[in-house]
Amino acid sequence: DDKALNFNNGNSLSSVRFSIYLDTEPILEKISTQSTPPLFILSGDSPCSDLSFGRSGKMLAAAFTDNDSSYAKIWDTYSGIPITDKLSNARPMSAVQFIKNDTQLVVWPDYNETQAPGLASLWDVSVSDNIVANAKYSEIIKAFGKKELDENSKPIKTTEINSKLALIKDLDPNQSVTKFFNWLQEFPSKRKDSPFRPMASSSYINELTEQNDLVLLNEAVRLSNYSSATLSKRGAEYI
Repeated sequence: DDKALNFNNGNSLSSVRFSIYLDTEPILEKISTQSTPPLFILSGDSPCSDLSFGRSGKMLAAAFTDNDSSYAKIWDTYSGIPITDKLSNARPMSAVQFIKNDTQLVVWPDYNETQAPGLASLWDVSVSDNIVANAKYSEIIKAFGKKELDENSKPIKTTEINSKLALIKDLDPNQSVTKFFNWLQEFPSKRKDSPFRPMASSSYINELTEQNDLVLLNEAVRLSNYSSATLSKRGAEYI
């Protein structure tokens, strides 16, 4: 511990002692003055009100909000590439947080910043489950996209689509990615709203219908567009 440094700002509660083990003596002056460029720069259409790293450190979420619009977005921290588009619930949002092992993102408005209470929303943002990549996944994705790259990196039509989709049966049925693949194969108008959540219950839809809020009523109609009560209530709000 002969290379330990001691920090004390005059407050004994703030004293920190840590050890640095190096093959050579540290050059503290050089370390303190050198300039390190950023790995990447995040930019949004509005001021950034909050940032949140996932537990794995592989994803970074940001909330952007002003008087006109609010949205959240997620980036891959290794490449700086966005992995979602703008996530918005048509209401103010100023805080973001990953939950459920980084597979979901919850956003909500901070009353002190937005000056108005509002809605919290939850998005499924990852289906990886820390799976190990293999050739089956790439073949399945080619089948869904119906295109792939040849040896010259030119897009060509994917062949043997059915045989590639049949590989889904060989995957672990309990993994999120398998549930997602199976959900993609269902007819859009017949499948549920999300491969990871149960169908909305009638009590939940009724709760939405009872609100005097156009955003919530639109959500009720989206989930139950055959309900005359829901349609009537929303129509009254437009008047």
